[in-house]
Amino acid sequence: MLIVLELAIHSTVLELGKIGMTQKVKHEITKLTSGSEYKKIAIIDDDNDITTTFRTILESNLISMSEIGFKFKVYTSNNPEQFLDVFEPGFYDLLLIDINMPGMDGFEISRRLLEVDLNLRICFMTAGEINYRALREIHSIRSVGCYITKPISANDLINKIRMELE
Repeated sequence: MLIVLELAIHSTVLELGKIGMTQKVKHEITKLTSGSEYKKIAIIDDDNDITTTFRTILESNLISMSEIGFKFKVYTSNNPEQFLDVFEPGFYDLLLIDINMPGMDGFEISRRLLEVDLNLRICFMTAGEINYRALREIHSIRSVGCYITKPISANDLINKIRMELE
């Protein structure tokens, strides 16, 4: 019964997305499908291809729940300002945030999110070369646990996230 309801809600979200439903309403409907066996991850990246690919990898059946102990429910945003509008403290288990985004970079959105939820766990993502030690000195955000360099293989992405959530 739950699986049928989850599929019906997911189909409804997809259809409503086609007619321009707001991100906040889609977020509220999607929350209904989240169970406790899911780890909730938000991916904030201005590149839609990245958010779509990472979501597909993390929500796919390629990941065995018996291997890592949980499944992922992934929420995506290609606009940091919009994500701030729908963010709920205590809801997400992990945030993957791109460093280089137009308008508001990953450090700024992280700073703002940590103002409302000090318990966030954050992994920064970047496609560029980065000196992690220098970055930690400049942006001493204590909630940052890992850095993901793009491109990344599906296995490496899953392993980094799994290690961060353990």
